[in-house]
Amino acid sequence: MLALQTDVYSQFDRFIGDRLVYAIDHSPKATPRAKAAADLLRKWDGRMDKDSAAAAIERTSRIKLRQMILESKLGSDAKLYSWFMDPVWLENVLLHQPQRWLPNGYANWNDALTGAVNIALDERKAPQDLASWKYGDVFPVHIQHLVFGNIPGMDSMSGPGLLPNSGDGDTVKQVGRAFGPSERFTADLADLDSSTLNIVVGQSGNVGAEHYMDQWNAWYNGTTFTLAFNPVSVAKVKQHELKLVPR
Repeated sequence: MLALQTDVYSQFDRFIGDRLVYAIDHSPKATPRAKAAADLLRKWDGRMDKDSAAAAIERTSRIKLRQMILESKLGSDAKLYSWFMDPVWLENVLLHQPQRWLPNGYANWNDALTGAVNIALDERKAPQDLASWKYGDVFPVHIQHLVFGNIPGMDSMSGPGLLPNSGDGDTVKQVGRAFGPSERFTADLADLDSSTLNIVVGQSGNVGAEHYMDQWNAWYNGTTFTLAFNPVSVAKVKQHELKLVPR
């Protein structure tokens, strides 16, 4: 179950990547940089891994292509549009390639997709050696205490800060710059003592407490903890105990 919860394969992003490769292969406007990007995408497995150059190329190009399409119809108002079915819309546009949705200044969709790659690599300041680009550096995760994280001098101790991360909004592991799964819980109904759980940062909400960040490494690296059920099993795995008693 943990492997499923931390799965970063995206069928949608893989589809976009394949479309970009086809477009670059069939466009006379493909630059040497675009062709190098296509070669990386051609071998890509569709995983939005933090160390993947292809994932960085695909997602930055997808964002730019979406912007180009919407701005050609809506102008500056395009930035106001964000909706739940956005990926479904973009997938259908690229499947059917209607002429009416073609971005301004492009004769066909192959040129438009190739143009999106060229512009995205330039705007995101991709390195000259595209293979050294890392998805997690372009799309990191930033988990921080909502109050203390905004106080100068306390931000370094109030959360893990800005870190490269794997996954996106179209993977099973749902993550973005400022969000991710609030917990990973697996109930083993055949053996409740084999259930597992981990939360984002730790068991304490008090900055500076020893348990404030004691689960972050598990959340970030995709491991977890045993959540025993019966008292005998709990006694075997517990590492500390907090008792609440009447005054």
